[in-house]
Amino acid sequence: MRKWMVIGRHKWVSDTSVTEMYSTQNSRIRRFVATISGWNNFKIYEGDPKNITTDDIINRVREIKQRISDGDENVFTDNVQIE
Repeated sequence: MRKWMVIGRHKWVSDTSVTEMYSTQNSRIRRFVATISGWNNFKIYEGDPKNITTDDIINRVREIKQRISDGDENVFTDNVQIE
């Protein structure tokens, strides 16, 4: 059995895709993972969706996208998840 099921894929920011999933073990838990400028698996958020807004996710995705554009290679090793 899968641990995560895809709810949707969002195109909130150009040249990105944010995949929204829910946990099959606890449907109240959401995970948002982004593909940004062709780079995938940036975990943006995992937890109760009541504790996060769409704007928070969009802002983090924009921040990561800008870091990639600026040539900041640390973005690939830093924890970019919203805590």
